[in-house]
Amino acid sequence: MGNSNKISGGTRITMAVLLLMAAGCSSQSGKDLWQHTTWPGKPNLPAQAVQGGPVLYVKFDLSQLRSTGPKRIEFPLPNGSSIVIVKTKDERPGKGGFVWHGKVEGDATSIATFSIIDDVLTGDVVTSDAKMYRIAQVDVDVQAIFELDPSKFPAEAQPVEAEEPVGATEDGEDPTGGGDMTDGGDPELSCQVDEIELMVVYTEAACAAAFVGNNQSTCSPLARVAIRDSIQQAVGETNTIFENSQTTPRVALVHVASTGDYSEASDLEKDLTRLKYRGDEETNKTNDDVAYLDDLHDLRDQFGADVVSLITKPSDEYVGGAACGRATLMRVEATWFEKDAFTVVPQDCIVASFSFGHELGHLMGANHEGVDSSQLPRIPGNRGYAKTNSLVPGLAPWRTVMAENNASCLEAKPVVGCARVPFLSNPTVTKHWDPMGTAKANNSQVVKSTADTVAAFRSSIGCDSM
Repeated sequence: MGNSNKISGGTRITMAVLLLMAAGCSSQSGKDLWQHTTWPGKPNLPAQAVQGGPVLYVKFDLSQLRSTGPKRIEFPLPNGSSIVIVKTKDERPGKGGFVWHGKVEGDATSIATFSIIDDVLTGDVVTSDAKMYRIAQVDVDVQAIFELDPSKFPAEAQPVEAEEPVGATEDGEDPTGGGDMTDGGDPELSCQVDEIELMVVYTEAACAAAFVGNNQSTCSPLARVAIRDSIQQAVGETNTIFENSQTTPRVALVHVASTGDYSEASDLEKDLTRLKYRGDEETNKTNDDVAYLDDLHDLRDQFGADVVSLITKPSDEYVGGAACGRATLMRVEATWFEKDAFTVVPQDCIVASFSFGHELGHLMGANHEGVDSSQLPRIPGNRGYAKTNSLVPGLAPWRTVMAENNASCLEAKPVVGCARVPFLSNPTVTKHWDPMGTAKANNSQVVKSTADTVAAFRSSIGCDSM
């Protein structure tokens, strides 16, 4: 008993080793994950980058990021400071892909998503007060970190109205049977039957723009990996938005491909029309001499994709006006809507602004916040939600993923407006005691209700995953 409080020399050594190991683990989750470096080139920053803002060059240890740790990252900011990001989960989609998910410490409605493919890292951190930071590959083993200006992201275009088949009933039943156009002989393989299987295609111009390194005029091998990385990140962000919103849909990426020599139209709506229709039907609607992108319909059938998204050149390059995406709105849950299950999103909008998930939301019946009351929806609760006068004094205005930066938002906070948070409207979820929706604004319930129908547009062939 008299010696019970004494520590032997061997115990002291053991404790010292444990302390050193603990310190090493702490360091592993901090700055040892990355180091400052230099890069002689000039980055091709996106139009949304803060004008004249600093750019920080770093080298991340991607093997560490891919490991089971770190649980916390001291993420460097371009102004020389840093923020702590806490890991929520990671996933390994497809062949060699990796996505690290987290939140800024102390900021429950923030989102951090880092994606790795073939040692190329891309990612975004978006805080609840609309601060946006991007990490992008500029060279082999070199990444750039810079700030984005949320006010520079254009709004998404109003969704297109679907053409209902002749004789469709009020509840959306297709008299022709509609729905799955595959031959029905393909077995279900690795993809989950309750997942919405997504094929994403991109133009060569979008691919070139995805790379922040020196040469942005061509789709280089690094650029091709970079755009696939951004697509993987966008899918990860979308699933996080669903999880945050306490709703059940999940999206699985079944195939990614280039559109080859296709060049974009002058506006998003024409790109969407070219994507949705094929053959004579397409040329009649567009007045083009030839049909475009017809082979993508065959690819859709081949890979059993319920939904197809086209990634195009950056939004500011559209002659017909900048917009962050276009899709058709599902106004009635119906199997015939599979013919409209296409979206178009410019490359510079697919991550951080959540436009990729926003357009998928339209295909599942979710709409913007300012819906004309004369357009009575057959899918109730399909509005987004914006909050300009929080119950918490001084809290900045915010909006859910499907809500646009409307006049009330811009009046509440000029230029920036309402910060978009990674949630769908849901009255049972709160942000600082403010409900994030109402009975009329419950897009979480809407996508939960329609998910089974959308997931059944095509038979599950299995995840090719790029």
